[in-house]
Amino acid sequence: MTEFITHLSASWQADAAKQQRRAAKVARALGALTIDEARDYLFTWDAFSPPYQERLAAAGSAAPWPAALLVTLPLLPAFAFMAFPYAQASDSWEKQGAFFGVLIVAQAFMFYPYPVLLLSLLGVVRMRKINIMSVAWAFLAGATASATVFVGAVIFQVVPLPLQLMIAGVGGGGQMGWLWWVLPAELRRDPAFRWRLLFACMALAMAMGVFTCGFLLLNIVLAKASPLLQLALTVVYLVCKLLFERLGILLSKRLGADIMPSFIYMGSACYEMNLCVALAGGVHPGAFAMLLGIDAVENIFHLVSMLRNPSPKVQQFIMAHTLLREFVEVLVPAQFLLLLTVLRHIQPRYNNLVCSLSDEAFRSLQLALAMDVAVEAVVCLLVQVVLLYKGFTPLTLLRSILALHWPDFLVMHSCLTCFYLWSQHSHMSMDLSWTFAGLQSESAIWECGLQWRSEH
Repeated sequence: MTEFITHLSASWQADAAKQQRRAAKVARALGALTIDEARDYLFTWDAFSPPYQERLAAAGSAAPWPAALLVTLPLLPAFAFMAFPYAQASDSWEKQGAFFGVLIVAQAFMFYPYPVLLLSLLGVVRMRKINIMSVAWAFLAGATASATVFVGAVIFQVVPLPLQLMIAGVGGGGQMGWLWWVLPAELRRDPAFRWRLLFACMALAMAMGVFTCGFLLLNIVLAKASPLLQLALTVVYLVCKLLFERLGILLSKRLGADIMPSFIYMGSACYEMNLCVALAGGVHPGAFAMLLGIDAVENIFHLVSMLRNPSPKVQQFIMAHTLLREFVEVLVPAQFLLLLTVLRHIQPRYNNLVCSLSDEAFRSLQLALAMDVAVEAVVCLLVQVVLLYKGFTPLTLLRSILALHWPDFLVMHSCLTCFYLWSQHSHMSMDLSWTFAGLQSESAIWECGLQWRSEH
């Protein structure tokens, strides 16, 4: 012990310096690891497979009609479901036969994107048998969802049920296991395919959790929040979006980069529709400006990443990512503005975004959405000009992607438009009024619609 104490007294400073050097080495190693991971996340991009690039090249001269279909057709089912003449929301469940009947079809329509996206992520070619089984599964899920809310309404004698859309989603989501039998038998027997299926199901679960549940509740809180809290919640929106994009990067390493167009289109459409609902619910101008500013910065980042990358294949992938996002970011707000404007004049009593606003407030909503469309259009135009100036052909690439994927894009776009409008329906009870005034119906929205119609 005496020798040990003597050693410490003589060598304390040397040992302390040695420990400090070791700690510095560990810190530098961890810092380098963190920097490398951040660099990989931000600056490492994938590339489409050679067969997919050949398909893109072959579709370069395709006609532009897929874009026309995406602009027009998604509006039709949304108008049909929102304008259907239902019974008054305050009526008992015995008088809601038309609503529960339409709910089966509407919920089937909203569940149909799940098999479509799943098969797209897995790279399964949808033959006639697979299409029939997918539609049958969607109607099974829709019927289960409708039956769930019907039984709940009968038991609790409350119409609509609180958070009825989510209750229906849980009921229909219980049929997800049957999607296994939609897949071809030869693929179900392949162990490697089962791993791909696991990662594709992770993408579906992430999409459901973030966009169909989390963002809807976040929109409700955002509409009732103070300006400062709205700014904070805006950060939550962006973090969720980045996490979803991060999942896409991980999936591309497991499933291949060819799945990314469908993944990007779905994620961008969900984000933009949620943003439109948030804007319609009332967002502070500062939060609105922050969202648009970050979107512009993200486009600049993609352009810089593409122009600095020496690989033409990677440049093509980044450009495809950017063009799809820009296409959706211009299209969705414009469609949302048109839908709300038309519903305001033909059937305002079923939509709380339309009915609960005065004429002045509704004009402010139209102005906000129009500004969003204008800003996104300007950004899209600038991106096109930069790409053309650098010798790229962005419109040809966008036309090729739409020509290859337009059936999947059309299904996802149409169904998601219905879902986010349906979430504002008077019979869905998604405005959380029951949490502030007890379990109550949406009769106030109905009466508001009648009053609006009488005044106009």
